[in-house]
Amino acid sequence: MTPSGSSAQSKRAIVLLSGGLDSATVLAMAGARGFECYALSVHYGQRHSAELEAARRIAALLGARDHRVMGVDLAGIGGSALFMYLIQAATGGQLIPGFDPPKLVPWSAALALISLSLCGIFAGLYPASKAAALEPVEALRRE
Repeated sequence: MTPSGSSAQSKRAIVLLSGGLDSATVLAMAGARGFECYALSVHYGQRHSAELEAARRIAALLGARDHRVMGVDLAGIGGSALFMYLIQAATGGQLIPGFDPPKLVPWSAALALISLSLCGIFAGLYPASKAAALEPVEALRRE
């Protein structure tokens, strides 16, 4: 019962906790706003035990009422596309009947690498050349 005589129902929140900074911040904010917090982490079969351990520690530190780890098996929907491609290339066959793994076309990978390299060079060199042409005092005035 609250002082006014009405019964108060606790606010609850389920926070998807990855073990990273963003989800830890959300858990802290929900707790600070008076929510009774329950943390949920997902083990999806990849090598991320360090993140799951961090999530466990964060949940305990920030006072989550409970922390559960839910397992999700991605193999039923093909798992990782790159992993499936590598296995198929190594075995020379189709792993899942009716499932065609993605095709890795060498020229498209090369085109992507060249395009990204040119964008990175332009995005780095152009501002640097403009800044190099300025007098030091003028450069400070523009900041």
